[in-house]
Amino acid sequence: MTPAGTSEDPGERILAAAFELFDEHGLLDVSVEGILAKAHASKSTFYQRFGSKEKVVVAYLEHGLKNLGALVETAKADGGLTGADGLLAVFDVFDEWSRRSVVALSSILRVLNELEPTDSLRLAVVEFLDRSRARVAAAVAESGLDSPVEFTRSFQIIARGALITAVEGDAEAAARARSMAERLIEAHTIKRPHERCTPAG
Repeated sequence: MTPAGTSEDPGERILAAAFELFDEHGLLDVSVEGILAKAHASKSTFYQRFGSKEKVVVAYLEHGLKNLGALVETAKADGGLTGADGLLAVFDVFDEWSRRSVVALSSILRVLNELEPTDSLRLAVVEFLDRSRARVAAAVAESGLDSPVEFTRSFQIIARGALITAVEGDAEAAARARSMAERLIEAHTIKRPHERCTPAG
């Protein structure tokens, strides 16, 4: 993303400014006016291009997920991880990302915990998380794990728990979550007939 204020396109400047401010201050403490001041753009341009702050927040989250996805794929390749074990790379990347992005992570939690269920910003974040869960579910289904829907929900609980404890200051949150995810994968790995234990005769 081009740094705020350097692009000729005002829409790109608005996104760049918003992304920088969200990283520094979180989603709730950044106003449209603050974004526009940093981007040197007009309010009319903002609403013509994006319509609402919520749309910019979703763009920010999608941008972060895209970058995270690229980092996960790199971690999988570097570690030689494939199939279900490739999901563990999420926690390897999260370990590094959470140390650098505590403000952004805690901001997402604030949106979920502090805003009313009908608040437009909270609804936008929840919808984004639902789409993210669907992507994980698709990856899980391809990996051949048993009960992929149930696995995905359990996996999300572990990931969200890691996020919360990381925000609370647990530097080992990702490592603990990775260990739990390993056991979850083992529990959902489909056993072939020859792999099942047979009673001693």
